[in-house]
Amino acid sequence: ERGLVLLHIQQGISLHQDDMNLLGVHRGRVEAGRATLEKLSEITSPQFKETLKQSEKSFFEDFEKVRADVYASSMGATPYNITPEAWYKQATDAIDVLLDSQGPIAVETERVIADLERTVIINAIILGGIISLCFIVVIGANTTIRKKIISPLLDLCARMTQLADGDTQSPIPHSNNQTEMGQIAERLAYFRDQIVENKAKEEAERLEQIRKLELQDTINGLVLNVSSACEQTSQK
Repeated sequence: ERGLVLLHIQQGISLHQDDMNLLGVHRGRVEAGRATLEKLSEITSPQFKETLKQSEKSFFEDFEKVRADVYASSMGATPYNITPEAWYKQATDAIDVLLDSQGPIAVETERVIADLERTVIINAIILGGIISLCFIVVIGANTTIRKKIISPLLDLCARMTQLADGDTQSPIPHSNNQTEMGQIAERLAYFRDQIVENKAKEEAERLEQIRKLELQDTINGLVLNVSSACEQTSQK
């Protein structure tokens, strides 16, 4: 956006509809990332919230006013009320604020994930203790009790092994059971969902990082193109 808008300001021309559509797609991704961070801030430290607040003020408030004026001028086919140099500087300052906040955001995200992993481990230990206790209780029980307790418990143990091996797709057996086995199955399903959620967050963060790198490469390419165009113009 920085390079593309800069080029149009320098040439004094309005943004084409295709350009607006492309910028709209990228803006949607930025807003999606913003929404994710805002949701994450609900369970993060005050320092993280302050970092996020500063980033939002710089990019989504201060710079947003500049963007709105530029886009309004472009859509209204009126002269831009900002110089190319001023646009480039304000866009760069806003981007730098976002880049500077990546470090603290990444650290805080890793901390939250680590806390969730510790919670899963603690709950798994508790669940293991419950299962062991259940084994002791059912020893020597009659056939009816073995059918109602031991068989579901073995199924859950087998599912726990599958879960430990990375199988998060298979259903949790006895989830609809109205007994204690059903409660254990629900707890196991909760652990599975947490594992799936953590993996999804890690994948989303990886894709977001790739997207940022690709966006930065695109911006750098646009800047190089603009610089080349300026150099050619000056030579003429």
